[in-house]
Amino acid sequence: RDGYLMRGRERLLSFLSFWIKTFIFSHVRNDTRSPSLRPAEMDTCLRHASYDPWQFPSAQCSITDTPSPDGSQFHGSAEDFRRVTLSVFNEAGLLRHFNVPEARATRFFDRVYELYGANPYHNALHGQDVLSAAHCLMQQLRKLRHGPFTPLEVLALYVAALGHDAGHFGVNNAYLVNSRHALYKKSPTSTLENFHARTLAGVLTHPEDGLVDCLFSDDGAEASVGRGCQRELFLDKVNRLVLATDMAP
Repeated sequence: RDGYLMRGRERLLSFLSFWIKTFIFSHVRNDTRSPSLRPAEMDTCLRHASYDPWQFPSAQCSITDTPSPDGSQFHGSAEDFRRVTLSVFNEAGLLRHFNVPEARATRFFDRVYELYGANPYHNALHGQDVLSAAHCLMQQLRKLRHGPFTPLEVLALYVAALGHDAGHFGVNNAYLVNSRHALYKKSPTSTLENFHARTLAGVLTHPEDGLVDCLFSDDGAEASVGRGCQRELFLDKVNRLVLATDMAP
């Protein structure tokens, strides 16, 4: 029974990861200038919700109306990105649960921000939006008594939502396939998603700025599993959630 419930939670988390990106993409693809929107569909969906990410301070669009040659007006500010991510992770109680020092978390979020390029869509502001949406939906899932989700699963979802497009350089999988890009040769399927997952894993495991080394201790919140097992389990969940954002049929 426990194995069945775990597989059910993993399927729901993967679906949630895919649905969040699909939903946000469907509402911003025709307006690359303003990723943070308040679509009527979301208003209806959240009419009776207790949490609305589009009113969340960190979900406010911080881009300018003045075009810049490198497209940096789409990127959002590092300060806003840091404020939003810290707010969401603190509100979810994740930093407290895993005893992550805020200074360490801040360095991790700053590195994720730096990985995003100044693309009109796949930028840090997009990662910020997806994280806010994931937090909103997780609150509603819990309110409706779906789950239960473990803190480790929620952390993996939030980290994957934030960094699922880390390192994006403005092309799609079809381009990489047709050009026989080096990334395609390394990962013939879900090429970009595998690249993003590896990039994010590199930051997570960074010895000074990553989260993995300080997440789990022998006497920590998840001590019953064991430090090494927790590390691998967490990284595997993040990897699978990022791969789930491949929207190809």
